[in-house]
Amino acid sequence: MTGKKDILELLEGKNLTAKDIADDLDLPIRSVYRYARELVIDGLILKLDKVVKGRSITIYSLPEITPGVCGWEQHKQVLLSSKLYTRNVLEVDFWPSFQEEVSNLRERKETLDILISGLKGSGKSVTAIWLAAQLDDDFEINRNLIFRKQQLLRLAIDQPEGMSLVLDDLGTSLSSRAWAEQEREAIFSFFEICRQNRIDLIGTSPSSDLVDLNFRRLIRYIWDIQLRCDGHVHIIAYRSINPGLKPTFKPLGITVLPYDNSIDSLIEEYESVKREQLRGAAQDSLEKLQRGKQKVREYVESHQVTSITSNVLMSGLDSAGLNGNLSKSDKDSLQVEMYNT
Repeated sequence: MTGKKDILELLEGKNLTAKDIADDLDLPIRSVYRYARELVIDGLILKLDKVVKGRSITIYSLPEITPGVCGWEQHKQVLLSSKLYTRNVLEVDFWPSFQEEVSNLRERKETLDILISGLKGSGKSVTAIWLAAQLDDDFEINRNLIFRKQQLLRLAIDQPEGMSLVLDDLGTSLSSRAWAEQEREAIFSFFEICRQNRIDLIGTSPSSDLVDLNFRRLIRYIWDIQLRCDGHVHIIAYRSINPGLKPTFKPLGITVLPYDNSIDSLIEEYESVKREQLRGAAQDSLEKLQRGKQKVREYVESHQVTSITSNVLMSGLDSAGLNGNLSKSDKDSLQVEMYNT
């Protein structure tokens, strides 16, 4: 999946040959052709064969959004020909049954946990915010939109009730792979408590494969944004049919969510809050690393250490209470930096 994702991001705003892609991503040309063929079948990229100076070359690009034109019918035919979905799935509107389940869950005081997946720029975050606002009348982007682990840790302490949270970029900027073990335990314990506190969790990620298994076990639905057209998006919904240790999901149907004029102001507010939160995350990381560096240096000087080993690093961080609060990548970077000084 990573190879496909990298190709899709590389093609944004570009037309590239297989060799261009292979060179930029440092991939074997054979792998590029395989990934590209699968992406073409899925309808996610376009393939154009051209003859240049007597040589045949293949150029790949992303589909363009044409104002006032909906490309769903063409996309649907591609999906049918690839045999990824049955015609019934691509023609049944799951929205009425979804609304009914939401109503039933509310009566039973249970939560609705959803993952919204899709390519970069497909509208994942806006769709997640729109859905959260439908579920929570008091939803506020500035309060209920989560970009970084510090916000989750604060929620784990505060233990709120009866609300909807959007966990943005679960597989990338909010990836649990960068969390220290103590943070992982606190956050995933909070996720479990969310069901008791009636908190709906709505996550976004380019792919469910990038999301921590602990969160995937909570998910009832996956909304996969298949196509973004002018003024609306087309979504295929999946329902969890095997919750537990190895969750699996079955496609249910499709729906179309309109993007009216209010979406522009929603996107503007979202981008503003995201910039501020990510700036805060960078500042927090920098301050923590600087404090860790100072404590390790003090430990080295007081113990007459001649080499910065991993044990020395951990001892220095323990003296500052930071050992359990720094990710492995941060510790590795700190060890290299201390070694060089």
